[in-house]
Amino acid sequence: MFIKIATDLCDPKRIEKVLKRHGKKFIARILTPEEQEYLEYGLNQKGVKPSISHRVAARYAAKEAVAKALGTGIGKEISFQDILILKYKNSSAPYIKLVNNAAKLATDLGLTKWDISISHEKEMSVAVVIGYTENN
Repeated sequence: MFIKIATDLCDPKRIEKVLKRHGKKFIARILTPEEQEYLEYGLNQKGVKPSISHRVAARYAAKEAVAKALGTGIGKEISFQDILILKYKNSSAPYIKLVNNAAKLATDLGLTKWDISISHEKEMSVAVVIGYTENN
């Protein structure tokens, strides 16, 4: 089994400042239309609705972590739009969907399965991802 693990942190206050300056333009750069549907998603496990800046920060961190697991950063080889962080229907659990260059790079590396964990705190959003192959 081949495994790649990566993590990333993002400060929601930093995202809040960017959102005040660039608003929907920034969100459209970071999130696909499909992902934007989840910005107003329901309550977290503690019964609290995280702010938009927390939700964007978490997805930003998740995408950065996936890019790290792929051995590249966001930019030249893959974009934020190549990595989708979605939620399973009837669940708050996130999953990773790769498209375009990110999907090709994952295939080239042999990473066929992905797991993700996202968490929020007042001062920080964090994401941990694992990309792996399954031996049958």
